[in-house]
Amino acid sequence: MSSANVQDDKGGLKTEGVTLNEEDWYEVLNQEGIITNFFFSDDIFHPIQGNSFCISFARFPDFQTIKIEDR
Repeated sequence: MSSANVQDDKGGLKTEGVTLNEEDWYEVLNQEGIITNFFFSDDIFHPIQGNSFCISFARFPDFQTIKIEDR
């Protein structure tokens, strides 16, 4: 798994994207039901730990997002 970071205009880091290898992609797909459920419920979701990544969930007043990070 790899990702590219760039500096945004406010001085923070913005991730351009994430590249998953085949094994990581299968792990993410195995969590598809949990990820989909996040967008259609108000429940609290805990981060999902994969072999080489972590999926975290965040809610904001106007939108919801998931974040996939290298571990």
